[in-house]
Amino acid sequence: MWKPITGVICLICLLASACSSPAPETDTNQVTLALNWLPEAEHGGYYAALLNGYFQEEGLEVDILPGGPDSPVIQRVGAKRVTFGVANGDRIALGQHQGAQVIGLLAPLQNSPRCIMVHEESGIDSFESLRNVTLAMSDAPAFSYYLKSKVDLEGVRVVRYTGSIAQFLRDKQYAQQAYSFSEPVIARREGARPRILMLSELGFNPYSSVLIAHADLVASQPELVERFVRAASRGWASYLRDSTQVHAHLQRINPEMSVEVLDAGYAALRGLCLEDSGEFRPNRSQRRCLQQNADLRLEWAEARHTPEIGALYERYLRQRHPGGGMDDADASDFERFLRCDWSPTRFLCLRDPDERLLAVAVTDVLPRALSAVYTFYDADASARGLGTFAVLQQIEQARQQGREYLYLGYWIDGHPKMDYKRRFRPQERLSDGHWLRVG
Repeated sequence: MWKPITGVICLICLLASACSSPAPETDTNQVTLALNWLPEAEHGGYYAALLNGYFQEEGLEVDILPGGPDSPVIQRVGAKRVTFGVANGDRIALGQHQGAQVIGLLAPLQNSPRCIMVHEESGIDSFESLRNVTLAMSDAPAFSYYLKSKVDLEGVRVVRYTGSIAQFLRDKQYAQQAYSFSEPVIARREGARPRILMLSELGFNPYSSVLIAHADLVASQPELVERFVRAASRGWASYLRDSTQVHAHLQRINPEMSVEVLDAGYAALRGLCLEDSGEFRPNRSQRRCLQQNADLRLEWAEARHTPEIGALYERYLRQRHPGGGMDDADASDFERFLRCDWSPTRFLCLRDPDERLLAVAVTDVLPRALSAVYTFYDADASARGLGTFAVLQQIEQARQQGREYLYLGYWIDGHPKMDYKRRFRPQERLSDGHWLRVG
């Protein structure tokens, strides 16, 4: 059963049960929206709702309040000093843990733009090679703690993030936190050659630019909340179709952000918003995996033990799971573990240009889905990322066959051998009898 990841995945909901504290004194026609940063592309949908009159059509007079570095949006909404706010999913989860009665209402960005920006000249092209630099990073967001827990950061000197890229432009051995559609775009226009390392590829991918409100407001004035959410949703749909009017307005109220920079950032932002179809799209590292294995040939085979398949299976267990109780498997063990009479099973085989069998993805064929049962491969070719490539091919085969899903099976939070499943999104997770969508 899928379980939520505490502090990383935020469940977005619209209505909550009533709380015992008094309702905020809010004029249903006049409301405030506190931003988590200076006005830019990540807030475009909210400004589109304002400029297009969607808020007005819902009987709302909205005052949008700009933010800045480490803006205390959660605290302001939790203290009822503002009606609505914009915050990221990790901060919402942390705020709730600390007692803030805030609720997520709308998540326009389904994938996090959070990244680390480095210079191409530094030679750093992955988190594994992130070393021997100065890294400007705030210690307030959860991502900084997550990064430190996942990456060695050998020789990295962490300094306080100021919100500026001035030092980055001066020093090739300087790295800093960024949003993929903001700081890298500005740095590139200033003549730098930035490279971005997406935190989502490291496993940190909370919702971003989430609309939030106090739980009391949601419980006591649900119609007001619904009207605001409806207008904001229309605004985001409008902004993702045409950003021209919004960007002209943002440039007027935030003169340091040129229309050209906003337009370039907008192109990156749209890729972080979930497609209307909700279909899986490979991320950057998965696209590299596809390119690296473009020479492999795929073939579907009957699910049965053959000398070739059995030899690969036995070699895989000896190399990958020594002493685990499975490394002395024989043909009968193979049949019991990977085949059954009640489910149609097929083997998706991957072969190199010399027709050498490199991997077998055991796949159950269901009416609406394919199910990834087990994959074994040649451990000597592990640099190819064959496990990831097999899942990507199962997704593509499901799509070609007109099936809606690829089922990845059970997941145990914190189990290193199951952690890879989080990297294939969007996905749905069954938790406590309910399917939860995770972008």
